[in-house]
Amino acid sequence: MEDDLTKTIAITLMSVGLAIILATAFKGLPFIDFRVYLEVTNNGNRNSR
Repeated sequence: MEDDLTKTIAITLMSVGLAIILATAFKGLPFIDFRVYLEVTNNGNRNSR
């Protein structure tokens, strides 16, 4: 019983960790790119003026 319980807990923790990593990877990268894009466009507008 205890071995099965620890196995299920370990599997759930690993799956949750992978889900969080994937969520941050998919949600975080476009957000970073979007911020960089905004910074570049703001700098371009400042320089062009």
